[in-house]
Amino acid sequence: MGFIYYGEEIRIVSSTKPIRLDIGTAAMKKVTPGSHSSWATKLIIKRLDGPNEGKVEDTHEVKTTQPGWTLALDL
Repeated sequence: MGFIYYGEEIRIVSSTKPIRLDIGTAAMKKVTPGSHSSWATKLIIKRLDGPNEGKVEDTHEVKTTQPGWTLALDL
């Protein structure tokens, strides 16, 4: 069992489709600088299969949402 640590590079993949999240320029309508910060670039990982506290383990079921918790990533 592993953990996800701050600054670690991870992949976000669909559990039902053979796809992964791609925020590179090939998947976007325009080039956005890596330094850009907005509500759409700040993401929160919320645990769905247990308490939403502590470290995120690689076996946890999670969803990725934005700070207001009104929108979530949909692959």
